[in-house]
Amino acid sequence: MIIWTIQPYSVYQQLESKGKFYCDPEKSENLKENNFQVAYNWMIKQMKRRKILPPKDVKVPLWAWYRRDYKHVRPDFRWVRDSEIEVCMEINIPEEKVLLSDFEA
Repeated sequence: MIIWTIQPYSVYQQLESKGKFYCDPEKSENLKENNFQVAYNWMIKQMKRRKILPPKDVKVPLWAWYRRDYKHVRPDFRWVRDSEIEVCMEINIPEEKVLLSDFEA
């Protein structure tokens, strides 16, 4: 399954140098907001129910997009900026490791 995530450029650099990246909740501005905390907690609960277990050391799931505006195409993330320099990364991941949800719900 192809999904896309938008991350600070430093995440891309870490992937290039170390070959892996884990979301650090302490560094996420979004996770400081109550509505994002509620959404992430719901996602974590649903993933556990479906036996989608995280790799060791993973505290929160990585938010990614499968579809935007009802199309499965690389989304245009220029409409939102969470940090100064961001990148859109394409991820190819087994379908059974993904929990799809409705961002607009």
